[in-house]
Amino acid sequence: MPAAVFAVSTSTWPSTTRWVGSAGLSLVPVLLGAFAVVFGHLSWSDTAGGRGRGMALAGLVLGYVVLFVLFVVGVVATLLAVVAAAAAPI
Repeated sequence: MPAAVFAVSTSTWPSTTRWVGSAGLSLVPVLLGAFAVVFGHLSWSDTAGGRGRGMALAGLVLGYVVLFVLFVVGVVATLLAVVAAAAAPI
């Protein structure tokens, strides 16, 4: 008698999170970075102890990295603008 084969369903959230996080590195980073974080938290809770946990973590990390880099770029741009405005003659 053949052994029973059971299909283990994996949530689509982890895969979506990973792809959105990867796309956020190059395409529309503000929007996709935020979506990656939201989808990452949804997939993290959806895959508690199950399959897809690594993809959920990858999407979360990518989303937070994108948002952090955008924050740093914004702070540096603001500081450069302030320095340039202070150095400009009146």
